[in-house]
Amino acid sequence: VATLTLSTTLLKTLTSGSTYAVNVTVSDNAGMSATQSIQTLNIDTTAPSITFAASKVSYVNNSLSLSASVSDTGTLDSSGTYAVYKSDEISLDSNGEPVVANGATALTANTACTISTSTSLSLSFSYANNVKFKVLLTAKDEAGNTGYALSSEYTVDTVPPNLTLDEINGSAYSSASSWYNSNSLPVSGTWTEAGSGIEKVYYQVIAADSSNTTEMTVNNYTTTNTGIFYTTTGTTSGVESYSTTVKGFAVSSS
Repeated sequence: VATLTLSTTLLKTLTSGSTYAVNVTVSDNAGMSATQSIQTLNIDTTAPSITFAASKVSYVNNSLSLSASVSDTGTLDSSGTYAVYKSDEISLDSNGEPVVANGATALTANTACTISTSTSLSLSFSYANNVKFKVLLTAKDEAGNTGYALSSEYTVDTVPPNLTLDEINGSAYSSASSWYNSNSLPVSGTWTEAGSGIEKVYYQVIAADSSNTTEMTVNNYTTTNTGIFYTTTGTTSGVESYSTTVKGFAVSSS
């Protein structure tokens, strides 16, 4: 039984993304010959290309959702992995290969994920406050080529802002009786925020004797007598003041 081996030199001359047929011809000493096609070769020497979608956030708390487009000249392997590293401990070299700093370990080690032309990742974590990190996504194709991509940088912010309300004052308000004679209420104060910056301020008005003692959050604030306003500077350090006016109060005639 004869064995046919295709040389590496020959294979390197073939064009990636093309299909070739391997034909074998046998001839005898009488000049007779026979030819048979024994194999079809799909040549793919190109690694998958990965592009992360632009992210709308750069600060995160304990979760992150990412999406990436993945393409290949051949057929993608649906089995991929992702890992998370501190930003200054991971990079890609000129060949697109990952380089991990000496002694560095992943914040989240290689984790299996499904690769497709439109890949989605949902990460949950409990990293320390102010940690800056990137996500390394790895994809392979059925020819064994491997492609890598690094996400943009994200910063962990686990510390809530500190908010201080000013006292209600003005001619419409009687500090002695607590009566307020107006259908609008100025609200002001200050906050400090050392992380991602303030984006929105929510306010809520409830009856003083209300049994509603639930703390208002960004997830449950959309109730009656509730509003929202946006900050102007989004400061991430120092003290910033805010003010708005709550309207719609019914003024008693008694």
